[in-house]
Amino acid sequence: MVRRTSAGNYTCTASNALGTTVSNVVPLSIRYLPVCRDGPQTVAVAEGEDVRLTCRVDAQPDENLRFTWYFNNTLDTVEVEGHRVEVRKGHSFLDYTPRSARDYGTLSCWAMNIVGTQADPCRFTVVEAGPPERVANCVLVNLTVGTLEVGCTPGNDGGLPQYFVARVYTSPTHILLATLQEQEPRFHVGGLTPGQDYLITITAVNAKGASEPEEIDAIRLKVAEKRMGDVSSPPVSPLVGVFLGLVGGFVLLLLAGILLTRARSSNRCTCLRQRDRGAGDSGSTSASSKKGVGGRGISSPGDDPDDEDDDEDGPDVVKTANETAQLLEGQKCPEIIPARRPQTYTHTTVLSQASTKEGSQLAPNGTGGRGLFRDAGSPHHLAQDESFV
Repeated sequence: MVRRTSAGNYTCTASNALGTTVSNVVPLSIRYLPVCRDGPQTVAVAEGEDVRLTCRVDAQPDENLRFTWYFNNTLDTVEVEGHRVEVRKGHSFLDYTPRSARDYGTLSCWAMNIVGTQADPCRFTVVEAGPPERVANCVLVNLTVGTLEVGCTPGNDGGLPQYFVARVYTSPTHILLATLQEQEPRFHVGGLTPGQDYLITITAVNAKGASEPEEIDAIRLKVAEKRMGDVSSPPVSPLVGVFLGLVGGFVLLLLAGILLTRARSSNRCTCLRQRDRGAGDSGSTSASSKKGVGGRGISSPGDDPDDEDDDEDGPDVVKTANETAQLLEGQKCPEIIPARRPQTYTHTTVLSQASTKEGSQLAPNGTGGRGLFRDAGSPHHLAQDESFV
């Protein structure tokens, strides 16, 4: 298959035992459609400004080329008048002047030779020229004790080559310290004083003018901040603080429960010891009181009646507010009152002759010398209104 790259001069060489012979040069020419030498282009033109567009093509044969220009915008497509087009060998010129906003669009150049019309035209996009857009997303890339570095994102260049200018001012006096110019919006500023506030403005500039400046103000360099920057610990997540607070609260509740349990256990042991001592004392007292005349546990009629009142007046419940408070505070142990057993009454034996007279005086309702007494289980005398059933 013959391609465009196959074009050139060819020779033929023949060899035998007697020698080698080379033929004459035969040129090979490959004919093909015109092809653009340059890719798509963008041209920025101000309204009313003239611009020359050049359409260069590669074609074979390149003699007697014809060029046609078309203009296309969002509304329609029209052919450019021939008197505005100039043709040279292998290329064509077009002088174009936009008069209104409708004259901005795309110009297409088509070249034709004896083989045919080129398949893909050469395109020129005409845009309105103007100052570039302001830069955006400016951040401090690097910050040290006496230097800083600023980086930004460039905006639209306005259809023309642009460059960037940075100016460094002191704040708040607004004294210009330095002016920097770069092809990209990235600047390294040195020789700054720690502790001083600075204001930096970054402007995009092209042949049509300059953009609005982008300001980065209140930049302060501090030695202390730099020193601490190398040893600063990473930020702690708020969830860690919440977790530690929950664990601490749980531990405090657990310790409070243990202390309260131990306090109640200690109070219970104290009460049990007090009751044991009280039971021992009461047992000794009751044993001594049960010893009666002849060892039979009969109470003496001469006993003090106030003792009976004291025994009968034992409290069944806590009666005063002070005692209740003492019980709650653990200063006083609650009293366990045993269940009362029914009292059993029996007839006593006949008293001796020596005490008959005395017994008859004590006997109620005229029983004729027979006294009624409670058994050993209850050392109290029967009341006057009590009787056996």
